[in-house]
Amino acid sequence: MEIDWKRAWYFISQILSILGFTFFGLLVSYSVALFAGQQYFKCDTDHIESMLNNPSLEPAVAMFLRFFQMLTNFGTFGIPVIIYLIVYKYPVFSTLRLNKGISFLQIIGTLIFAVAAIFGMSLLSEFNHWLPLPESVNEAAQRMDETQEKLISGMMFMPSSVHLLANLIVVGLVAAISEELMFRGLLQPFFKNWTHNIHLGIIISAAIFSAIHFDLSNFIPRMAIGIAFGYLFYWSGSLWVTILAHFLNNSIEVLIYYYKDNSWCNYFLEVKYMPVMWGIGAMAVIGGVMFLFYKKHKASLPQA
Repeated sequence: MEIDWKRAWYFISQILSILGFTFFGLLVSYSVALFAGQQYFKCDTDHIESMLNNPSLEPAVAMFLRFFQMLTNFGTFGIPVIIYLIVYKYPVFSTLRLNKGISFLQIIGTLIFAVAAIFGMSLLSEFNHWLPLPESVNEAAQRMDETQEKLISGMMFMPSSVHLLANLIVVGLVAAISEELMFRGLLQPFFKNWTHNIHLGIIISAAIFSAIHFDLSNFIPRMAIGIAFGYLFYWSGSLWVTILAHFLNNSIEVLIYYYKDNSWCNYFLEVKYMPVMWGIGAMAVIGGVMFLFYKKHKASLPQA
């Protein structure tokens, strides 16, 4: 089979451009966050990096972590997408499918999906831990887990409703918007066009979405929900659906941490075993919601 080198080079140049904008955005947002942290905390870079690596459970540190996360997340994923589209003269709203709204029934379905996803991801997380992996990979995963746990503990320190609101904005809203702009809005159609296969486009973008979280112990559940987001986006034709799903999923986790003294919420944080039937039931609910989105999409297609 003859290779279309002109087409291949076009896609390679585009992915290199996306990577370039992304790394530049990360560098700028990281630098701005460090500078702002120095001004706010009146301390040097080493102290700030120490707070990032070993955050203490203090209100001021928690707020700084959220501020740092907000800037770097939006600077790495959200803003580079907008810049890329403007530079290459793509219409921003229509390219990202932000020009199509979301119906009331889609909102209800997305809410049900997000709640069920908490249980489904817990089951997949257990499966992820059961996978036999080389010792070196297990050690790397354990180190990542320890780093993630420290950062999460620092950010999820919420002594008041103000901290809860801050986390809902940063962990819920900002992460949902910026990551959906990048992975579903830009990369999914990009890989779909490259491979001429929507399913490959969804799977590749979901795999990258999971990988950038640097959490090997939850790679499978995060990739699974990335795939689910991908199909919701494809079948609904609106990025607002996956932004809402992502926001609700993250926000539910934030609320679980905030109400951790409640027995049900504490279960998700402290109990390591998820009853299999809970997970299977959640998967069935997720499948049902996604089937309804699929049926709606199929009904909207022109009849042969």
